[in-house]
Amino acid sequence: MSGGRTPMKVNRRARAGLAFTLVTVALTATPASAVDRHAPSRGQNWAELSSLLAQADDAYTAPPALNTVESTGYTAGLLLGNGDLAVTSDARDHAQTYYVAKSDFWHASNGQGQFGRISISSPTDAKASATAKDTLECTASCVIDGNPETRWVSKSNASADDPQWVTVDLGTARTVDRWVVRHNGHQGRADNYQKLNTRGFTLQKSDNGTDWSDIDTVTGNTAELTDRTVPAFTARYVRLRIAGAVRDPADPNQKAYLRDLQLFHGSTDVLAGSGDDPAYRQFQDIAKAEVRGTQTVGGKVLHTRSWLADGENLLVTEVRTDEDAGVVPIRIDLSAPNGTAGTSGDGQVWVNRATGTDTATGWVSKAAASTKVLGAEGQVTAGTPTANTARLAFDLTPGRTVRLVTSVHGNGTYSNTTALQTVTDRAVERAATVDRAGIERAHRNHLDRWRTFWLKSYLDTGDKTLNKFYYGGLYAVAAANHAGFLPGGTYSPWRTAESANLGNRYFLNYNTESQYYGVYSANRPELAQPYYRVIEAEVPWQRNRTRAAGYRGLSFQRSISPFNTTRPAPAEDPIAPVKNYQKLPSDQQTNATFAVLPFLMDYEYTGDIEFFRETTYPLLKELGAFWLDFIEKDAATGKYVIRHSAVNEGGDDVNSVYDLGYLRRVLTALIDGSKTLGVDAEMRPRWQEVLDNLTPYPTGVRDGLDVILLASEINNPIKGNDLLNKNDQPINLEGVVHPSDNLAIGGDPELLRLARNTLEWVDPFRPGSRGSSGNGFPKTFTIAARVGWDPEDLIAKFRTVIGNLWRPNHTVRQFGGAQETSGAIETINSMMLQTYQGTTRVFPSWPAERDAKFVRLRAKGAFLLSAEQKSGMVRHIDVTSDKGDRFTLVSPWGEQRVRVVDERGRTVRYQADGDKVSFPTTAGTTYRITASNHGRR
Repeated sequence: MSGGRTPMKVNRRARAGLAFTLVTVALTATPASAVDRHAPSRGQNWAELSSLLAQADDAYTAPPALNTVESTGYTAGLLLGNGDLAVTSDARDHAQTYYVAKSDFWHASNGQGQFGRISISSPTDAKASATAKDTLECTASCVIDGNPETRWVSKSNASADDPQWVTVDLGTARTVDRWVVRHNGHQGRADNYQKLNTRGFTLQKSDNGTDWSDIDTVTGNTAELTDRTVPAFTARYVRLRIAGAVRDPADPNQKAYLRDLQLFHGSTDVLAGSGDDPAYRQFQDIAKAEVRGTQTVGGKVLHTRSWLADGENLLVTEVRTDEDAGVVPIRIDLSAPNGTAGTSGDGQVWVNRATGTDTATGWVSKAAASTKVLGAEGQVTAGTPTANTARLAFDLTPGRTVRLVTSVHGNGTYSNTTALQTVTDRAVERAATVDRAGIERAHRNHLDRWRTFWLKSYLDTGDKTLNKFYYGGLYAVAAANHAGFLPGGTYSPWRTAESANLGNRYFLNYNTESQYYGVYSANRPELAQPYYRVIEAEVPWQRNRTRAAGYRGLSFQRSISPFNTTRPAPAEDPIAPVKNYQKLPSDQQTNATFAVLPFLMDYEYTGDIEFFRETTYPLLKELGAFWLDFIEKDAATGKYVIRHSAVNEGGDDVNSVYDLGYLRRVLTALIDGSKTLGVDAEMRPRWQEVLDNLTPYPTGVRDGLDVILLASEINNPIKGNDLLNKNDQPINLEGVVHPSDNLAIGGDPELLRLARNTLEWVDPFRPGSRGSSGNGFPKTFTIAARVGWDPEDLIAKFRTVIGNLWRPNHTVRQFGGAQETSGAIETINSMMLQTYQGTTRVFPSWPAERDAKFVRLRAKGAFLLSAEQKSGMVRHIDVTSDKGDRFTLVSPWGEQRVRVVDERGRTVRYQADGDKVSFPTTAGTTYRITASNHGRR
């Protein structure tokens, strides 16, 4: 192999691991309760952890752009979740809005969307709103949102005889002396946008919204921006009347296209809403899983605190003003698009909606919400509902805390026979029974649940950016996932619009699985349980699709919805007599392996043998059966070849490293698993024979570097046929390193060198590239940590990208996905702890000069580890054994003698093999390992 220079950025610890003569060491006993005496209590843990979570806080001091909150992607709003309800909080224009989504509220045709929303405002605040004659795209509100990326498009054509119009209600009479229109081509868009610039239009005013007078008229316009000054006028209503829609009067398309209408009085933006509100601050407290905020409502500072109950769907919002504030009239609007609204007695309202009828045989979601007010000093009045909105009104007295309680009930299923009225009655009845004592009890349970969650494990990198990202990523996964409910789709469960990108389906070529990659080492494997439910339900359907193509075993399509979780499994079809790879569920044959990898991680980290025996191993066997039926043996070389599977979507490639790596992972797991379970001994020779003769990973040379290529041959009309791409996501190394887990520090030195060379040449770290800021974000940095990339350089690169993508709701927003970004917490876990082929390393990819610690991270083999590095020295390692297996460690003190004691202070005999330390464990016992004289590495 030529050009084999080693990249400069290498973690020297990756080279450790020389073998020496095996010795057995027994040390003098230490005082009783040695581990307990040195280990901090849970109370001390919580004090330390609370400080770390507090340091990770962030806040909005001005509203984010509305289109980043009301988004079909990953919302920028503040996030609450209990696994079923996903609530997005947003404050702007003197109002607080909560967008409510439910895990099983999916539309059969367009995927997961919001259920409804709750808003808190005051009738004394005048806010602009917009309406249009008719609408094809967006709503009239897009004309006054100040965002040139959104646009309103009329449904019908405009003409002089039948004009289009957009009316703006300013809420109260306002003075205007300048008006601006941003047309369709605004910001220098291409000519196909410019040709839709509005040709002829008139600005009009009205005091009552009925009688109009002209202010200014433009004709023959072709420009992308209109900016005109007019004599000052005062009016409550302003209308843009469009008589000539597009540049060419002869164009059959005469729909109206508008991006923005702006109104000014001097330097004041009349439509700016709340503008600069000195009281504005919105904060997501991840330690308590609540959202707190202040903003000016009704001329006074309104304080809000919101949280979701755990174990039932109750959204609680506390509102109050300061002691010296006057009375503020408050109104609560509860709405459900395309739904129905009503009242239930005095002071309680409800809304409901469904995505189908009671007699529909397909997937139908039904849900209802009911809201009431607790603690108001005066009367709470329920107004007359509109079609889909119900309103409560009350006076908020100074210094008094009032609670708004919303109960949500519903379900989504095939052949949903639950009557919508039944769902509504449940929501109404539950809200009616809620009292102050019940809310306080639920809040205590809520705080206890999140404290228990956070104490499962924690770490401190000593770096605020890394800590903030780590805990924010964990929070998002935990708020989105809870056993018994459906997991959030690729773009997260926080839905704030009627539809989501790609229907929010579960994309199985890494996107959906990625959010779970860090939960196992973070000692929170239970967070993946909702995911298992979806995959297990889909297996019989995908098995039949695989059989219809003539193949044994199991392959998967690229994306799925949750609909099959509620309908009976189909009968098993026979295998078609003729193989036809084009009839397989996908062009990427790795989808099914991607889907099953989290199941395998669960077993490797937890040692749950029953789950492995009953669920994971049978899935692995089906994967193995497919791969062995799909591969071909080259008669000339005797090597197994994988054809007709794509690296990137749309390809038909040969020996994709994805495929080679995932096949290797499946067969290795089958061999090991069959030995553990004592089954399928007759299959092992066949599995091993394929492993022994599998085509090696394709390699090549790029700019003098030996690298691992994407495949032996690529045929992709969409992505192109290059065998390696600069600044791209390192998808080839997913098959070699992670999540395949075929390679890590301590593995084949030559393969580690090739992996680092590949990262150096591709440079997926570059900010703004697909490798770091697109789909590669949860891949690139973890892979680099696993192969021993220089840790200081890795931290610098990771911090830069996090800083570029960070949002104050404790998430990062890459292009190309959403919730998957949480998967990059595994980068930090992998820098702190790695286990490869039964051997564990602490701080394997962490700079020796940086202080750091972790508490109760989970290692493969079902061990919990705690360790601290300070002033270049690892002080101690605590190991708790879940299953009682033997524990093997690469000692951070090299070949220096160590001390191992159990939790009663008794000496534990260990074996030393060079720098490796190994000793038997007892399930449920904690051991402390220290250097005999705390020597440096």
